[in-house]
Amino acid sequence: MTYVSVSVKLPEEALEAIEQIARAEDITVGQFLRLAMNNELKKRHGVVDDINADPEFLEPLIELLGPVFEGASGWHGLQSQLRPYGYEVAERGGELVLLVSDKGNVKCTLAELGYPYRLLLQTFRAPFPGHSHAWLARHSFDEPALPQMA
Repeated sequence: MTYVSVSVKLPEEALEAIEQIARAEDITVGQFLRLAMNNELKKRHGVVDDINADPEFLEPLIELLGPVFEGASGWHGLQSQLRPYGYEVAERGGELVLLVSDKGNVKCTLAELGYPYRLLLQTFRAPFPGHSHAWLARHSFDEPALPQMA
């Protein structure tokens, strides 16, 4: 996905409120605005896109958590290995997301980290516990395997 810079004029009070919310949720103002726009697009047009996380935010997170994803042998193990870093995996709207454990705030999708659900599903040979798209597991095991995590 290519990111394009956009300049927006906001009332000072609105920006202060956005900054306060972003700090409380431990996200950037850019993430907040992308989430808000994504939610509005979903509501109006059913558009779903991975537009949540800043590329600058993702790179260090991938570096930190990549070995955890690569070393996990199942969903339970992945959750256990993420906890010491203060994160956990959850489902939101059919998508797997990375949450800040103690706050429950969404940091990004697992796909944005390079670990889409289908890849993890095939790697672990099991659906994410309680995932709403159980049919995906049945179809994924019948299809040719995706490249394995290195």
